[in-house]
Amino acid sequence: APAGALAAMSLLAPLITHAVERPAETALTFEETSLSWAALERASAHIASALQARRANGRLALLLTNGLGFAMLF
Repeated sequence: APAGALAAMSLLAPLITHAVERPAETALTFEETSLSWAALERASAHIASALQARRANGRLALLLTNGLGFAMLF
């Protein structure tokens, strides 16, 4: 596997592990909103799927403010 794919999997592994082992526990809180590990994993997968559908397989620039949306992308 390409080095980039291995790096991406190493970043995803803890997220997936937590989503499976402790899905209801809080993963992130920003201001008054919290996300569980399962919700964070679902949101991240949804965003990744949407980007892949738009052929965003190469380089991509994201401009985001601080918040849960930023965390869901990483």
